Amino acid sequence: MEMRLEDELSNEIEASLHSNEITSAASSEKPLWKRGQPVRLVHDRLLNLEEERIRIEKQKLLEKKRCNNIRIKMEKDRLEIERQRNVLLEKLLVSVEAVVQR
Repeated sequence: MEMRLEDELSNEIEASLHSNEITSAASSEKPLWKRGQPVRLVHDRLLNLEEERIRIEKQKLLEKKRCNNIRIKMEKDRLEIERQRNVLLEKLLVSVEAVVQR
């Protein structure tokens, strides 16, 4: 009878140990290099992500450059219109002075 109790107790201990191992293994978050993936695959994935980030940054810079070029062109056009306006105002002023001096 004692042998039976010892056997049952040892079986329960072993069962609880196995259940703890399974739940602890399932709940723990392992780093990428310990998840069963070869380091090379993880490294390649990280490289691909970095390349994608660089590509997006390059697109942003190109878009910013394009916007800046548009802004510069608009400013040049505005300055040209302002120059033409000043020329017309000077001609008008000369005409008005000529009329007043008559």
